[in-house]
Amino acid sequence: MSEKLLKIEEVDATDSAIMHIGFPHFRGCKHIRRIVFHKASYLDDEGLSHLPLLRDSLKDLQISSCGNVTTNGLRQLVKLKNLENLLLYDLPEINNKDALLQELQKALPHCTIVFPYALARDDPSLKTEDK
Repeated sequence: MSEKLLKIEEVDATDSAIMHIGFPHFRGCKHIRRIVFHKASYLDDEGLSHLPLLRDSLKDLQISSCGNVTTNGLRQLVKLKNLENLLLYDLPEINNKDALLQELQKALPHCTIVFPYALARDDPSLKTEDK
């Protein structure tokens, strides 16, 4: 009997309760190409420190509206040398977005990094006109 092995290629952790204690389960996952962390309220820097487990396969990463992620956590992303696309936004604990963006761009020259605003209130599409 032939056994069919399934491979995880994408993780969508939108509105999830994913925490750092679950990240070691990524060990041995060699095919995860894309992860979305959006409104993952328990995601923190310690969790991000485990992402290098996926450095050989991870190509696309989104971290958005995650209030416990700080600059130190995002600095862990420089270890993801195969990353091709990185989307960051609405991260209220990021103090100097421009400096962090430059740091990431220098460390990941082959990655397209989009970091339009650190706080949701800075999103121009959410601005209302005063009448």
